[in-house]
Amino acid sequence: MHLHLPTLDVVSVFATLVAAGVSLLAWYRYRDAVALRSWAAALALGSVGALLFSLRGPGTSAALFVTADSLCVASYATMWVSMRRFNADKAPPLRMTIIAAAITSVFVLLVTISWQMGAALRAQSLVFSLFVGGLALATAWETWRGGRQDGLHSRRIAALALAGIAAARLIRVGLLGLDWFDVIELHTADVVWGYGMYFSTVCVLIVTFGLVLMANEQQARAGDDRPGRLGPASRQRRARRRPALSCTRFGDTISMEPMEFPEPDAVLLPPMLRAGDKVRFVSPASPPEREAVLQGAKTFESWGLEVDFGEHAFRTMAYLAGTDDERLADFNAALRDPGVRAIVATRGGKGSYRIAEAIVYFTYRVVELGWGCQPRNAAVADITNPTFTDENAAREALEAIRWPSGPVCPFCGCIDNSTRMQGKTTRPGLLKCNDCRKPYSVTIGTLYERSHIPLHKWLLATHLLASSKKGISAHQLHRLLGITYKSAWFMTHRIRESMGPVAGEPPMGGEGKTVEADETYIGRKRGMKKGHTYHHKQPVVSLVERNGRARSFKVDRATPHVIRRIVTENVAKASALMTDEAIAYNVMGKNFASHEAVNHSKDEYVRGTAHTNTVEGFYSIFKRGMKGVYQHCDEKHLQRYLNEFDFRYSNRTALGVSDKERAEKALKGIEGKRLTYRRTYGRTSPPSLG
Repeated sequence: MHLHLPTLDVVSVFATLVAAGVSLLAWYRYRDAVALRSWAAALALGSVGALLFSLRGPGTSAALFVTADSLCVASYATMWVSMRRFNADKAPPLRMTIIAAAITSVFVLLVTISWQMGAALRAQSLVFSLFVGGLALATAWETWRGGRQDGLHSRRIAALALAGIAAARLIRVGLLGLDWFDVIELHTADVVWGYGMYFSTVCVLIVTFGLVLMANEQQARAGDDRPGRLGPASRQRRARRRPALSCTRFGDTISMEPMEFPEPDAVLLPPMLRAGDKVRFVSPASPPEREAVLQGAKTFESWGLEVDFGEHAFRTMAYLAGTDDERLADFNAALRDPGVRAIVATRGGKGSYRIAEAIVYFTYRVVELGWGCQPRNAAVADITNPTFTDENAAREALEAIRWPSGPVCPFCGCIDNSTRMQGKTTRPGLLKCNDCRKPYSVTIGTLYERSHIPLHKWLLATHLLASSKKGISAHQLHRLLGITYKSAWFMTHRIRESMGPVAGEPPMGGEGKTVEADETYIGRKRGMKKGHTYHHKQPVVSLVERNGRARSFKVDRATPHVIRRIVTENVAKASALMTDEAIAYNVMGKNFASHEAVNHSKDEYVRGTAHTNTVEGFYSIFKRGMKGVYQHCDEKHLQRYLNEFDFRYSNRTALGVSDKERAEKALKGIEGKRLTYRRTYGRTSPPSLG
């Protein structure tokens, strides 16, 4: 079967343009992906060159041939430069651009000279095929070599496809040589090359597919728990993944400065270094210059500090200071060593993120250095519990909380009649019901279902959010847990969902008990301008039982009708009701055992047992947390934040609930609930009253 070369040229141009479009779309989704943008630019240049070449005819000028071939060579030079620059951090962009331009210029010079000397067209084709084949082979090597650095398995697909393009071009060189020496006929060479062009076009599509797979794999390794594109601010979010503190490398003073995070008040400063403290130098990424590090160590020693070095601090293995396991062992050993008061990284580099996920941040050292004091109670010391660092221990703890009487099948409800699956390919924690024969795990039917975040990080985040009186920000969690900010934000909302009220809870108060009611205003409604009154703020109505629970409600308008409905539906009629002088409470006395009000407008705050200081104290905690920790809350998320503060207040230490018990109660609330990112992000708002 003979292939029609002009038709094949058009098909090649069309396929190349499609691949360029796919690459651009993939780059728009994965902004930090390897070489996707450069590959799209290379394909665009190559398609223009191929299009110009397809327009050739008997009277075609030399300029058209040179331009078409130059664009194709420039496309592969661009791809090679991009991949090489990604693999070598020290390669300046300007220098690599000059190299690509120089390669293209050399090709143009050689083709122009051969044309002026009257060389045959096949000689010029030979030069073109040699350049393209060589650049494709170099790009394939750089792509394959980069897999040793970032470990992306999808690189092999792109590298092999690029090698296929290089092989097709080298076959073209061989055909031209055989035709030159009259070993084969020109017609035979054209037929064989027709199939070579077809093979090259397929390889271009495979390269595009491989690069998209690389981008997807790269994002998956970043720990992103939310589907969707990264957006233009990906570099800013990557910057937020840095450690919370930076240390001046070498100088006249030791300077510990907080990084620029959105919540500067949340940055935890370690205690100052004093004479006699031990400082350890480790190399988590690239190998350092020994002389510079030793000079810096002398400076530290001149300040009275004791200096030592990690076992592999000066080892050199390619561009890294040892294997991943060796560098990780040095860093974790420094964290665990009680004598080490500070850790100095000798040098940065891409090797750091390869071990970041496995660093044991939550050890006793983090508690001691981070807060600058000994643990105040058992709940803080419990942060070193294996439940928060080991996946198996976390799963066993959650199973004990959810299934105190044995595993419960979420499909048929069978209790303690399941078998643990022990296959080599079976994921840990999977059980199979002996009644319905369906597999399940402890996270099925909970807020944790289908989450890619390790379970021990879920338990630690729940513990931190439940034990922090005024909350903990998503930025702080994303730094502590080593996950992305988006994942931490979504995680906190799912934990707040587990803290929400349980259906069928009895009314507040009762005989001999007092309930205080009040309303407040916080934040700003979307699209509302700030004014002198409260019309631009979001109203909140709260009920607080003295020495008891709290319930808060986000309402659209704090009208008397709405407030009366909330109070009458949530407070027992045998309770004593305490309010301020607001009109909304005037007609409520007949519905309860008693009703007293204090007149704040006349500076009356306490009259015997009549006061609203309890609910005002609750609002003090709530507003300090919202303004000091969370800083901003959109109205569609406000009810979940109210649930969080209600939950902690209703299970506070004064009522005999420890931090551990509070966290366990929050873990019990994950059952039977589901919260997707789309619903959390605002496609639908949580229900409100009024």
